[in-house]
Amino acid sequence: MIDYRGEHTMTSNTIGVGFSSLPDSFSAGKGAAEQAIGKLNGKPKVLIVFGAMRFNHRELIAGISSVAGNIPMVGGTTAGEISTAGFSTGSVVVMAISNENLEFVTGIGHNMSRDEAACSVEMANDILKKVAFDPNASLLVFPNGMGGDGLKVLEGLQLILGKDFEITGGYLGDDERFESTFQYYNGMVYKDTIVGLMVIKKKGFRTGIGVRSGFTSIGNSFICTSSEGNVVKEFEHTNALEMYKDFLGEERALRLPGVCLEYPFGIIDRNASDDTESLFQLRCGLSVDHENGTISLAASIPEGTEVTLTTASRGDM
Repeated sequence: MIDYRGEHTMTSNTIGVGFSSLPDSFSAGKGAAEQAIGKLNGKPKVLIVFGAMRFNHRELIAGISSVAGNIPMVGGTTAGEISTAGFSTGSVVVMAISNENLEFVTGIGHNMSRDEAACSVEMANDILKKVAFDPNASLLVFPNGMGGDGLKVLEGLQLILGKDFEITGGYLGDDERFESTFQYYNGMVYKDTIVGLMVIKKKGFRTGIGVRSGFTSIGNSFICTSSEGNVVKEFEHTNALEMYKDFLGEERALRLPGVCLEYPFGIIDRNASDDTESLFQLRCGLSVDHENGTISLAASIPEGTEVTLTTASRGDM
């Protein structure tokens, strides 16, 4: 259930959520942590923290740690925050979890932009140094949002954990600056890393993943004819950026790369689609190269892939 304090309880599970938009970074972190931890019945086992880019991040995390001490922590920067207080920007959100049926182990990998797969392997192995492998566990991952190809991150994780292992999470953001992100890990602030949280469940405790974006195809379809990693060079043997600009129109194209968040590409998944609905994997642009006409994406679009342009209203999302 969810009560007026934003506290979520489920059998022996308690989750406390704290939120702050105070201008001072230390005070904001401290206030959000006090709210979150104050809503728990017991001591938290882990904190998940998301903060806006405007903060002094070391001061923000110091404020949280002044309340939480050495409680394990993962998270990072955003492009908008969502909590029990609703949607906000320029804020910090702290979720504290205390659950007798769950154990949590954190890990970190470095230099993501140099080699995404190697970074994710390092992170997974860092966790497995601290706990035995459990095929029924789950992994939450929060990579540097400007660090490269998300598919390579997944490939590295699956190399260590297997393709059937339950993995979720998401790329961290930087308030639509499209420059760099920060990662929060065990009371410290990092750049160009992947931070992860292994969730180990006692027998009988079940988890699941649901995915829905709200984005729908605008009805077009085209083929990626040239790409390298997460950089798309051509659609239909045409300069990728120029073709994207044509789809957007002159006015929207002036807002590149920020407008990429509103009009991501969708890789059409024929195996998951049926006669009533075409399902696709989203690929959001992170940066554009006007000189070379290329678009860098959060994850790669392989050559020969069928692609559509997508959009969504706030209500759809």
